[in-house]
Amino acid sequence: MIYEIPRTANGLNAGDLLAAGTAWDEGNFTAQKIEVFKSTDHGASWRYLSNRTETSGQPNTIGQGIWEPWFLLAPNNTLACFISDERPAGSPTNNQIIGHYTSTNGGASWSGKQWRAQANGSLLNPQSGRCLDSPGGATADGTDLQIYDCNGQDPQRWKVPA
Repeated sequence: MIYEIPRTANGLNAGDLLAAGTAWDEGNFTAQKIEVFKSTDHGASWRYLSNRTETSGQPNTIGQGIWEPWFLLAPNNTLACFISDERPAGSPTNNQIIGHYTSTNGGASWSGKQWRAQANGSLLNPQSGRCLDSPGGATADGTDLQIYDCNGQDPQRWKVPA
């Protein structure tokens, strides 16, 4: 994926190019990452900028992985990177999910993925290893949510729009 920066923002100049693709050093896909490169001379030369790594640590027997990085410079000048993630999440029926990462320094570093949809309907935060939870199962608008130990119960099951 090659993306041309449309305007100057957070260490990126209008016309800079970002290129991204999948790299891995293990044949079983346990150490995949999206690597990002930057060109400031219309693609004549490139330098390594960063990677957005999310190592599963478990062999992927389905033979899928992370790929299809796609960039977007948001109106607030945050650089977003979306990826397709087809690695198993504890279930052989896991389908592709979309990972969303953000950078406020021109792609030099990236946020962690905010949430990962699980096969049982829960939303897992990879950084904490915990799930989004509605205390007491409350469903009213404005309910304060919490991050809680994953338990698979109804207060942790969400319908994520396609």
